[in-house]
Amino acid sequence: MPFASLADGTRGEATKAVRARVAAARARQVERFAAFPGVYANAQMDTGLLRCFARPRPSVSGLLQEAVERGLSARAYHRVLKVARTLADLDGRDEVSREDALEALTYRALDRRVP
Repeated sequence: MPFASLADGTRGEATKAVRARVAAARARQVERFAAFPGVYANAQMDTGLLRCFARPRPSVSGLLQEAVERGLSARAYHRVLKVARTLADLDGRDEVSREDALEALTYRALDRRVP
């Protein structure tokens, strides 16, 4: 949510709508992993499943390559892909977009900042 919207008190998305998007995303994941016992969410994907279900397009790969070259570890790379896949699911999309990857990288960066 943009800062201006937070600062001026603009109401965000209704809780009911958010709940519906999350439920739909979780249902997509359950369906996606139906053939993989013990896997029911993006967070549980191993590298093989990531290659199947979160393979980045060239525009996304370049962005992630740059992040790795700047110090993103292999483990963090996989976590970013999982979050990006989840963001795509929340929007009801089959492919991870550049925007999904950017948002996931931003969350990673925010998580690592020390005040």
